[in-house]
Amino acid sequence: MNKQGFTVGRFKTRRLMQERELAVRYTQGGRPPKKFKVTTDSNHDETISPNRLNRQFKVAKPNPVWTTDITYVWTLQGWLYVAVVIDLFSRQVVGWAIDDHIARGHKCGLRSVSGPCKYPKGTSGFLAP
Repeated sequence: MNKQGFTVGRFKTRRLMQERELAVRYTQGGRPPKKFKVTTDSNHDETISPNRLNRQFKVAKPNPVWTTDITYVWTLQGWLYVAVVIDLFSRQVVGWAIDDHIARGHKCGLRSVSGPCKYPKGTSGFLAP
């Protein structure tokens, strides 16, 4: 309506559309937008690690159990993936990594918070199944 010379704001536009029972139809490339973006694929042939914690997240001493999480954040450089390793006893970050892609087999590409990367005794690394 503004392009046709009428001065209207969003609220008046909304009211006029509601009076005429009109709805906005957003499209992306000629098709309706997706409700959400799929970021995981649970139908895969990869090995699934066993659930060793069985939802027991309370730990008696530091370092026997570490957990990881991966998320992605939008930056001026584009999407970046952030991987974090946390000691479940202290809930402190033990190491972290940022990259523009998710790489498999990251062992110690992590930046350690407290010096060189170290693993809990009796493990080959936090990603070992």
